[in-house]
Amino acid sequence: YPSSILLRMPFTQIFLHSHIALIGELDDNMGNLLSAEANISGSKNVDESNKESLALTILNASKRIPSADLRVKLVVSLELESYLDIDDISAEDGDFFSVLLANNIIEDEAETYTHLKQMGWAAREHFIEKSSKFGEYLSPELLQGDLAVFLRSNKVSQELKLSVVEQADEYLWEADKVDKTELAEFAAQNGCQLSIESLSKVANDNVSAQTILKLLMPHLPDISREDLFDVLKPLGGPYARLTIIGRDRPKVPNTSDNIELMETLKTFGIVSTCEPEGRYLRVNKKHK
Repeated sequence: YPSSILLRMPFTQIFLHSHIALIGELDDNMGNLLSAEANISGSKNVDESNKESLALTILNASKRIPSADLRVKLVVSLELESYLDIDDISAEDGDFFSVLLANNIIEDEAETYTHLKQMGWAAREHFIEKSSKFGEYLSPELLQGDLAVFLRSNKVSQELKLSVVEQADEYLWEADKVDKTELAEFAAQNGCQLSIESLSKVANDNVSAQTILKLLMPHLPDISREDLFDVLKPLGGPYARLTIIGRDRPKVPNTSDNIELMETLKTFGIVSTCEPEGRYLRVNKKHK
């Protein structure tokens, strides 16, 4: 229909469905009129499958109706009785899917988040912010590739971040260097404790010695020689040299963490004494 005729037609679901079926798409004329109308009436006598078909046509019509909020508002007016299939909704960055979630159009579940993996992080970040169930299905597989940005995000709750760090052994299993570094730094900054196994993993990925030492401190009272050396060796420099006896005299920053570490290394027969030297500690090792 030309726009002059469309203007005189009632914006009911039956009319819209018939119009789209007739021309095979939601055209520019209809898109412009829907943009002005922002509401579709007549939901009571329409078959649910027709409602869903119309809803998907509107949601996927970003070229005809650029405003994501408006498309969602139109779909809300259809009064759907069930969730739409996430795989039928075209990929779109930004907060589009979080608005769908907030309006109960798509389901709050892992499958929905997985669909968003084909989009930019912003789409997933907004979704997590709006989700009330994300913690129930959060898993290492779901966050793979997103762990670092997840922990840095100011839209993700501290509670969710802490739940990830509590399961660090699982999340670090297939994490890349960036993800491991971010998790270690987050744990150190927030007073979280990592297992020795997790600490060894992050130490092997060039996480700063300062961060590793902070995470190591809670383990020192009962750590084994083997476990301690597994953490220190990858740090390289003076810390790697402090895993063997010798006549060299390495120096480390004069911090409370390093002082405590030297005391532990004394019990393992590596360190004899250490002396303050400006901002550093000069370490005298045992020779044999």
